[in-house]
Amino acid sequence: MEDIPILTDEQKDFFELNGFLIVEDALPPEFVDRINQCLEAVGAKIREERGAGPNDKIDQRNMVGTNFETILPLVDWHRTVPLVCQLLNSNIHIITSHFIEVPPAPHEKKRDQLPTGFHRDGGTPVRDLKEPFPQMFIKIGYSLSDQSESDSGGLQVVPGSHRLIGPPPSLNGGSVPHGAIEVRIKPGSAVFFENRMFHGSLPNFSDKPRRSLYMGYGYRWVRPMDYAQMPPEILDKCNPVQRQLLSDESYDLGHYIPKDEDVPIRTLIEEAKAKGASA
Repeated sequence: MEDIPILTDEQKDFFELNGFLIVEDALPPEFVDRINQCLEAVGAKIREERGAGPNDKIDQRNMVGTNFETILPLVDWHRTVPLVCQLLNSNIHIITSHFIEVPPAPHEKKRDQLPTGFHRDGGTPVRDLKEPFPQMFIKIGYSLSDQSESDSGGLQVVPGSHRLIGPPPSLNGGSVPHGAIEVRIKPGSAVFFENRMFHGSLPNFSDKPRRSLYMGYGYRWVRPMDYAQMPPEILDKCNPVQRQLLSDESYDLGHYIPKDEDVPIRTLIEEAKAKGASA
């Protein structure tokens, strides 16, 4: 792993207060291009297999397992994943790798006819657990298209909603919660948001697809959402940190009571903090 960023007090305070954080230029342009080439092929294959049309949304999970060679560097991406460890802790793994592509909306659609789908992440735990919910995982949403302008189909979040019991209120009974804002980011930038944050997506009224890749990291005692176990042929090609983040462990309770060898990313972050303190 390359140079590890250390979470600043300002970043930590902003995330704890608002439930999200933006990291500009998280991915270099050449890597964004490489991922986009992969996702264009993935999208074409999915549309063919599902009989979907050009205006249909693509929603594909387990991108690590199905497009390993391209997605692998994101598993432990040095500019983002260490920040997740510092917001949660080092005993984490990937619980989802999720590709979303939203084509431009048909021109005959009116803006108030398109749903925004505000929700909290978590699936069954959201129904099983009593509120207030605990923080269990953080998603990194990598923007692979230009979402810096309004109406480009990007993410909407409700700052502070991770601290609410129940959903945030909506104005005049509408579908958009009070206080919702657009996350406007350029290709290669990333937005972090935690599972309790109410969020949705805006209609895409631009002339290009909105393309995002979400990598979710949670405590290793939280089961992955879109895979049961990574195949040995994938783990064999990974470095120790990647193996940890893909749910490998040294013994049966490595996810629950980890030994040092189960959380190699912890040592890297501790060394980076010590280096920064002595600089």
